[in-house]
Amino acid sequence: MNNMTVSTQTQFDAPRKKVWEILTNGKYTKQYMFGCEPQTNWEKGSELLWKDPNGKVLVKGKIVEIEKGSKLHYTTFDPNAGLEDTAENYMLVTCDLVGQGNFCLLKVTQGNFSGAEDAQKRFKECEQGWQYVFDGMRKLLTDQL
Repeated sequence: MNNMTVSTQTQFDAPRKKVWEILTNGKYTKQYMFGCEPQTNWEKGSELLWKDPNGKVLVKGKIVEIEKGSKLHYTTFDPNAGLEDTAENYMLVTCDLVGQGNFCLLKVTQGNFSGAEDAQKRFKECEQGWQYVFDGMRKLLTDQL
């Protein structure tokens, strides 16, 4: 199987600081990230849990790299998918924000799915999921500005 990494980007007509806030603040993420809020201290090496409104962990991982306001790299694993909790089933998500003034480009990659269980299915779901996330973020930014 080839390198199955989702790579996508979108432009927001909003300051990078505001896009970062929408990306990391649970007040906003629950509105576009399938009801989930991130639970973390936003420090490199710390645990990152995405919890639903009932407190159930829907996704878990760790912060790999972070530069507040411009870079967030973390691992992700769905503990409810019936997959083995192994390194191969954790995906690396990179979110890089670039921009000045009222412009921000958000570049996202997620993968490599090629060595993971249910690789093709997870890859396709990820491709569709990021578009949903971008649309939700765009709506929030439009409503906030």
